[in-house]
Amino acid sequence: MVDDSRLVKFYVYRLTDRQREIVEWAAQGMTNKAIGMKLFIAPSVVARHLTNIFGELATLEELKEVKPNRYVLIRVFAPFLDRHQELRREERAG
Repeated sequence: MVDDSRLVKFYVYRLTDRQREIVEWAAQGMTNKAIGMKLFIAPSVVARHLTNIFGELATLEELKEVKPNRYVLIRVFAPFLDRHQELRREERAG
């Protein structure tokens, strides 16, 4: 779908730390409520972050034909984060 080198740049340079946290949890299939509980923020704040993330994803050439949503996020980032464990916040923190 999206070339790994481009996705690494996107993930590291285009997303904020908080957005990366949310991507990591959402890519595991967690709901907004569950992510909010983990991060001590309201589900509506998680939803707002996801909307911003979807907007950023829409700028990627490979996704220009697709309207980014939670399914696209999971399809793109779940395997990406499995391949790049070093980028995970929990890996860096721990």
